[in-house]
Amino acid sequence: MAILPVLTVLLRPFNIVIPYTRQFLIRLFLVAGLFAAMLTTRAKEHISIVLIQYAKNEKIKESLSCITGLLSSFIAIILFWNSVSFIKYSISGRGFANVPDWIFALAMPIAYGVIALRFAAYSMPRKTKHWQAILPVLAILLGTAAAFPAVAKIIWGFDPPGIFFHIVNWQYDIALIAKTPIILFFIVAALSGTSIFAAIGGIAMVMLQAAGGEPDAAPIQIYSALTDPDIIAIPLFTLTGFFLSESKAGERLVAAFRSFFSWIPGGMIIATVVICAFFTSFTGASGITILALGGILYTILSEKSGYPAKFSIGLLTSVGCIGLLFPPSLPIILLGTSTNSILYFMGETVKYSIIDFFLGGIIPGIILVIAMIIFGVIASVKVKIPVEPFKAKEAGAGNGCNAVAASVGIFAVLALQLFRRRY
Repeated sequence: MAILPVLTVLLRPFNIVIPYTRQFLIRLFLVAGLFAAMLTTRAKEHISIVLIQYAKNEKIKESLSCITGLLSSFIAIILFWNSVSFIKYSISGRGFANVPDWIFALAMPIAYGVIALRFAAYSMPRKTKHWQAILPVLAILLGTAAAFPAVAKIIWGFDPPGIFFHIVNWQYDIALIAKTPIILFFIVAALSGTSIFAAIGGIAMVMLQAAGGEPDAAPIQIYSALTDPDIIAIPLFTLTGFFLSESKAGERLVAAFRSFFSWIPGGMIIATVVICAFFTSFTGASGITILALGGILYTILSEKSGYPAKFSIGLLTSVGCIGLLFPPSLPIILLGTSTNSILYFMGETVKYSIIDFFLGGIIPGIILVIAMIIFGVIASVKVKIPVEPFKAKEAGAGNGCNAVAASVGIFAVLALQLFRRRY
């Protein structure tokens, strides 16, 4: 996914065009994202709010873990049947190069089916009683029963036999009448450790069914979101963030900015804010910035510069979020595509592109950076943090200059591209 755009740019001066690059990348992201979800289930790394970790009773923890796993399996199997119905009736378009779109959309039922089976298998503790072994099977069967509107549509189309038609209508009526308690149940389940995607997916499907939507409604939204042309930027910027976090770029940036700012009162605060803002804009998550730079910055702030430990931790966890407002921020890309998709499906005119969202985040981001720097300088003067003399030799060292030049250059190119595209 990263090689194709690079090849396209390199071959452009020679008037060589790789056909269907954009169409292939968009659909490849759909497949890669869903298969990555399968791997995430295998690694048991789905995002969740694990409040059960505070429970002292191990049996309660084990029971809640089992229930939340089975519930995630229940939701995933509903998405599996809904995705099959979506492929059979709702997917449109011939794809590209005579390859139909349903070939790529097959990743949806495959991924949700595997996710459902893995959640069911992993939900049971190692020491399981004989009667408990039936629980994973029961979760799959109940999920299939809850997905009966999709199953009926797959088998009989839009006109199921009388008794089955009444069952489908009955399920829609139940969703309409009981949607509020069901939504509250999913919220409680999310707080108890159910995977966030399962809780949100369950709430979305209940609301769609209560509104009389077809079983394909949720997969249509998923397919549209994961094949949005703007979304393709996410894995490419994620790759950039991976290179930044795994290489020693962070350490070089820290060394360079420390040498440039350590002679100013609050200089290390300035360096920390600028470095974290730059790093987070590419990694797309403040957590990655903290993992990549938190250790070295904490050591410099607390042990070498003399800032209190709590102040250093608070600063690092705060400034990591500032970078999310600067391009090429992944959260802004998600915000823009989600907002435009909602406006489109509501029948409203989509007036703003991702470029506009990027431009809208720059000024608030700069204000936050300045505010954090001012706060840091005042705190440094108050605590009487000593300054270090400016060392021109260290500031002009190769690694330091390269790091700063690269940072300034990247932001300059991005700014020029943004304003050129906008105006």
